[in-house]
Amino acid sequence: MTPRMPMIIVEVCTYKVQCAGADAFARLAPYQTWVTSKSTNVTIDDYWPDPLTGAMIEYGPQSATVTWNLGQTCGDCSAQPDASLIFNGTWHDGTFFPLTNESPPPLTAMISFSGTAVYVLIIVYATSNMTFLLNSTFAGSSFNPTPPGNSEYGYNYTVFASEELPLGTHNLTVVNGGGSVESHLLLDRIIYTANVDGDSESTASQKFAPTHISSIPSADISHLRAGLITLAIILTALVITLCSVGIWIWMRRRARLTSTAPSAMSSDSTDVVTDEVVRNGETLPEYASVANAIAESTDPASHRLMSGPPCWRGTTQKTHW
Repeated sequence: MTPRMPMIIVEVCTYKVQCAGADAFARLAPYQTWVTSKSTNVTIDDYWPDPLTGAMIEYGPQSATVTWNLGQTCGDCSAQPDASLIFNGTWHDGTFFPLTNESPPPLTAMISFSGTAVYVLIIVYATSNMTFLLNSTFAGSSFNPTPPGNSEYGYNYTVFASEELPLGTHNLTVVNGGGSVESHLLLDRIIYTANVDGDSESTASQKFAPTHISSIPSADISHLRAGLITLAIILTALVITLCSVGIWIWMRRRARLTSTAPSAMSSDSTDVVTDEVVRNGETLPEYASVANAIAESTDPASHRLMSGPPCWRGTTQKTHW
């Protein structure tokens, strides 16, 4: 039984491989693994890595006279293009300022890639003076590209292209400035053409896929900031309220315990009532005084009246006549 011809044979024939021996290929198909590749344009963002290899654009040099800035976060930069019209919403702002007494080094952006073509895309703004090197060899230059129409900025502008490169690894260097002319470069991205297979392209795209930092509109950011401020105010008020309630409960319990606690008797007190009993704010007479009054009385009626038991002394005394 002849095995079925796999779909890969159709693909091979499509790429103009001689198919005269298709039957032989069919017989060997169960024992062979065929790998096909295709040309794919790979975009390297100015900020994020190469989605295929993970390589990133290297910027230099950094000094007091020349420097690169991350455009979307640079509030002091003169160029403020529309981030929604820029790839991934990011760009690198490089400005070269010539000096009168010395010549500062130009700004550079370098990347290595493996492919057959390469393109440099910028945002056109103000005066620019750029030079391009491929494998350390001069490959072209651009001076004062003009934005379309009367616009202040030109987006997705291809300022350099080199095609039909031999397949292999290449180094591209973008040089901004040099000499006595001020130069502004807003680098958006670099694109190169690579031969990759489908599985490698899919895996690399997932591994190095950038996070689109421009996906949050400024209005949403303002709303988010206002919400966070409101939440902070509410939490602060809640904490203050809870602390106030806790302090009030603690003071109330403390006052209750103080009011119910018995008063301590002074240890230096030596006044003890022994011979006097106070009732209703009056001091009652002593028992000896009452007895003397009875003994001296000569009126029997008074004697009988006065001979009652001295109940305030706590004892009972009988008088015999």
